[in-house]
Amino acid sequence: MRFAEIWRTLHPGQVGADASDAQLHAERVAPGTRGQLHHRARLDVLPDGAFVLEDGEPWLVVGPELLRWTPAGYSERRARPTGSRVVLITPPSLVAVLAAGWQPLVPLLHPSAR
Repeated sequence: MRFAEIWRTLHPGQVGADASDAQLHAERVAPGTRGQLHHRARLDVLPDGAFVLEDGEPWLVVGPELLRWTPAGYSERRARPTGSRVVLITPPSLVAVLAAGWQPLVPLLHPSAR
């Protein structure tokens, strides 16, 4: 319910899962090719929980760090650089939800992130 509240605040007039699914689909899938659509963003303003591509690899933004994601879990940490622009994997609408204070009821990070 909290997600829906945040979504309605960020996207007035969009009601229900179908509307949010349509928005997210448009942000994830490149028209015509149906390939994965990425966006550009400033790394230092991204909220925790956003995923970016660095050197072609997915990294999770967590506080002052980036955690490299692999199918086996998070395998590496590095400091989050400031002043750089990155390729954003997470759809911008979900980044906005994270930035608006989304606090999940359960931890969503794999134990390897700790």
